[in-house]
Amino acid sequence: MSSTATSTLSEQWGNDLVAGNNLLALYGVENIGGFEAIVPRSYVTYAQIAGAEISPAGRTLQFTKFDSTLLDALALKQVLLPAALRMPSRFRRVYDYGPVALFENRVALPRARIVRGFQGVKDEADAERWLRSGQVDLRATVLAESDHGLAENPDGGEVTWKESTPDRIVLETTCPRPSLLFLADTDYPGWEATVDGRPAEIHRANLAFRSVEVPAGTCRVEFRFRPASARHGLIASTIFLVLSLGASFVRRKP
Repeated sequence: MSSTATSTLSEQWGNDLVAGNNLLALYGVENIGGFEAIVPRSYVTYAQIAGAEISPAGRTLQFTKFDSTLLDALALKQVLLPAALRMPSRFRRVYDYGPVALFENRVALPRARIVRGFQGVKDEADAERWLRSGQVDLRATVLAESDHGLAENPDGGEVTWKESTPDRIVLETTCPRPSLLFLADTDYPGWEATVDGRPAEIHRANLAFRSVEVPAGTCRVEFRFRPASARHGLIASTIFLVLSLGASFVRRKP
């Protein structure tokens, strides 16, 4: 599975890498910025460090060059851009669609992967400082927020995709030792994780993304989007239904 971004070209806005274009959802393209149309500030910060600018309208993140390796760590596999745009050598031109062309990033990292090494960070601000410093290689290391040491696994491991929907992702990991699973999906309030059916803590990784600890051997990791607002709404609806049924019963009672 790969992340896909698109671009528009207009005299007003120039070259835009669009994150959050709901129209693309009609064609099965997933939003790399966050859940549906929501793009958290942490993701915007990551994109800006990678060279993006917020468009004048404030609705898209604009990329006019793709030199930053932060885009590789983001698992940005394909981009649809103006055909005349000059791209770094790691991007291969795959197909032309008139004035635009599809480019493939040949060195993009997998969207889900077992971490070989990590750099602990205290909080979002600390992670941002590390990213801006350019002193960490995100191909081999992730910046993970945790109050305890996380497992490093120089031997790596395998990740198999089992299911992927907008609000549910199921992965299977196989590792020779306890490891950290990194998922290049935006960490947004409401996401929960389980490992072999047991609740697992989600560690913010690389400023804006998600990671969880997995044991040695083969295990099942599930991410589900269950925002508190939805749960509260369900509880309120259930209470209202019960009260309505109770009132109806009282009215009918002789």
